[in-house]
Amino acid sequence: MTVYIVENITHDDMSDNTDPIAQQLLAYRAQFPEETATIEATQHFLNVREKQETHDILTGSAWIFNPHSGKIMIMNNKKTDCWTQVGGHTELKSQESIQTAALREVTERSGLKHLQLYSEELFHLTIQLSSRAEKQHHIYNFCYLFYTHETSGQTENETEAMRWISPSEIARFSTYRAIHAVAKKWQLFCYEKEPIA
Repeated sequence: MTVYIVENITHDDMSDNTDPIAQQLLAYRAQFPEETATIEATQHFLNVREKQETHDILTGSAWIFNPHSGKIMIMNNKKTDCWTQVGGHTELKSQESIQTAALREVTERSGLKHLQLYSEELFHLTIQLSSRAEKQHHIYNFCYLFYTHETSGQTENETEAMRWISPSEIARFSTYRAIHAVAKKWQLFCYEKEPIA
C-alpha cells in the first residue's frame, strides 16, 4: 500500500479565485472539515495533474434521486460487479465545469434525459485505489446531487446496469464502502433540506 504525505497545503493554495474546482474544495472544506485530508490530497493531485501526466484519474458522479418516489439510481459495473452511484471517467473540455462534465457523463451512462443539478456545491469527495492490479492508480471522485422526475433509465452500454432503489436497500445491493459514505450523507441531507416539488 502506498501512502502519500501531503505537506504545506494551506488555505491560500485553495483560494485561487480563477479556479472553480479549488473554490468548490474550499467551500466543501468549510462544510466538512473532518474531510480535510481527502480535500488536501485531491488539491495536490489537481496541482500535479496541471504540470505532468499521471495515471491517476478524475471522475464525476451523481447521486440521482427522484423526489416523488424517494428512490435513488445506482449503477452496476459488470466488470467490477459493484453497485455505485452513477458516474465515470471525466475529461474536462475547455472552460467546462466539473458539474457540466459530470452531467454529460451521467446522462450518457444512465440514459436519463431530464436530469437537474440540485446544487452547484460538491456533495461528496472520495479517493479510491483502482481494483486493477496490473495498473493501479488513484481515482478522485467528485459527486454532485442531481434529481429527476423520470422513473426509468436505459443504457446502451452492456457492461452496466441501472436500477432505482430506496436508500434503505443500499446495504443489500452494495458492499462498496464509498457508496455507503454517500448514503449516510444523503440521510443527513434529507433531514436538513426542503423537499423538491
